[in-house]
Amino acid sequence: MRLPFFGQRRKQQESAPTASLEREGQEWLNRITGALRTEPWLVTLLKLAWTAGPATLLAASLGYYFGFGKSAPLENLRFFFAYTIIFGVVGLAAGIFARATYGKRREIAEKNLLLVADYLPDLIMATRDLHLATLEPEVRRLEAVGLLLQRVDLDTGSLVLAIEELGASQAVAKAAGKIDMYRLAGLSSRTDELVADIAEQAQPVITAVAEWAPHVGNLLRDRLNGRAPSFNDGIARDNNFLERVLSAMEREDDQLMTLLDAEEVLVLACELINGRRIPMLLFSYRGRHDLVEATERLERRRNLYRIANATAVSRLKALVALLGESDALEAEGATRGLQPKMMWSRAQEGIEALQMAIAEGVIDWPTASTEQRQRLRRMLETLRSALKLSDDMNRAVRRANRRHTLFLRTAEKWTKQTERIEGLEMRLTGARQHGFQVLEKHIQLTNEEALELAAQLAGIFREWGVTSVGDRLLYRHGSGHRTLNPEIVKELAKEVAAALQPFVDITQPEVQRAIDASPATNLLGLELGLSARTKAAWGSAAAHEVEEHLAQAAEHLAATLVTNYRVTLTESAMGFLHDHYGARLDRLRTLNSRERLQPATPSDALLARSPLSLEKDAGWKRTLDSARSLLKRYEHLREGKA
Repeated sequence: MRLPFFGQRRKQQESAPTASLEREGQEWLNRITGALRTEPWLVTLLKLAWTAGPATLLAASLGYYFGFGKSAPLENLRFFFAYTIIFGVVGLAAGIFARATYGKRREIAEKNLLLVADYLPDLIMATRDLHLATLEPEVRRLEAVGLLLQRVDLDTGSLVLAIEELGASQAVAKAAGKIDMYRLAGLSSRTDELVADIAEQAQPVITAVAEWAPHVGNLLRDRLNGRAPSFNDGIARDNNFLERVLSAMEREDDQLMTLLDAEEVLVLACELINGRRIPMLLFSYRGRHDLVEATERLERRRNLYRIANATAVSRLKALVALLGESDALEAEGATRGLQPKMMWSRAQEGIEALQMAIAEGVIDWPTASTEQRQRLRRMLETLRSALKLSDDMNRAVRRANRRHTLFLRTAEKWTKQTERIEGLEMRLTGARQHGFQVLEKHIQLTNEEALELAAQLAGIFREWGVTSVGDRLLYRHGSGHRTLNPEIVKELAKEVAAALQPFVDITQPEVQRAIDASPATNLLGLELGLSARTKAAWGSAAAHEVEEHLAQAAEHLAATLVTNYRVTLTESAMGFLHDHYGARLDRLRTLNSRERLQPATPSDALLARSPLSLEKDAGWKRTLDSARSLLKRYEHLREGKA
């Protein structure tokens, strides 16, 4: 079947599981659009004829007889007959109008949902592939295998090949296949035996992989220990991706975001449309007015610092990604799972390598070909953009340091203020009493909001002329179509983020933190060539399988209150966190005991992550000064005036 403006539907051989997914996909569409069970027009007309004819005459005659004790006059019967005909015609007209309006809207809504269900997963896969293409070959291989290892439905044979790709011996790879086979069969004793047998051989491979890609090393370790990913656990998100996307939108600078950020935004939109519910744990203080104001002020300044520090780290990540995405320099470009210090080191190495390449290109300029000169100009443009990002990052670092200092001063004042209040015992409660209150909220879309968001996303796809040809996703360019590129994907991701904003206020720090802390839906099992309904069913099932892991969030919230606010966790408070969110009682009791053993000081309010200190690094400063000098010296080459 070919639906209007959908592009050519992909042909496939339907298996039984795929046919089942097709049915589930239609059920998902019916649930979202509130499908009505309409009946054929012939049945409607027959009902009207029966009601206006025999049914009306019989009911009128019997009613009149029982009411007055005699047969109804012919005039009365004509009245009831005419009344029923008129009433039925009015009802029939109302039904026609309803079908022409609501029915049409439902048809359009279903087409929008199918369009989004078809192209959004393909766009996610295309974005993921474009990101891999920007990486250095060795890192690309590791990242690609990491994506395979995260697939829940990865078969044993593919797992063996994937582990061999990571440099493991055939013996280790085959053993991993056996471990997975016995794991699926539930034979944990045999699994444990095989894990122990290959532990010594596997450790060097895990260490080597983790050095290049830490998250892939963790995935490999889990697989070799008999642990596989599940839909319940989802996939960890790339922290602060919303901040980077919003900054790129605000400043109209795509270099502030990465292709990973674009992928994360698209995944977020996909899972929200499919019914994903993301939990948020917050707290507020109820009690003395002055302490309430002081607590709110402290939290505002804590959030301002968090945002500033996240912005600085985001600029650093964007800088590493820029150096990796540039075709003028072979750099790794991978940022997933890397700590700021490691990214900082790679950024410095990338800028230094870029300077060396430019210096060599300038020497060869007189005899260089047109292609070589274009490459040199691209390298100069990359260096100029890298220095611009470095300046942005340095400003963000200075802002983070200022806000960190202000936060510490506010924390010190808060501590002194609470110490002056005699007899005040702050306790965490779940009820509406004085003290710190735990608030649970959720980020989710209603069916109506999902329909509206799908309509906006479908409009974006139509506006860009997104279509599929074979296994490739294309966009309209002039009178034809072209393959997606990083610039177009980022533009699409920004438009998707803008469409999300009215439904989920992604500018709010607490919303961003909740999304960052929640695992993303594991959509890696989606494949090219599936029908729209199959993708819809697949995405909906995967989104609803992700568990709300609130235990860690509750423990983190309790640690924040105990450490930063000197809250005493009562037995009832600990029971509340354990019963409602699954927090570990031993962990909560340990927090309380630490608080009693260590007197509260203003330093307790220090955040775990201190701001970056780039300005104190002499090597980084020398690298930037040298790069600026080089860029200024050869700027005319970039402009093509040499």
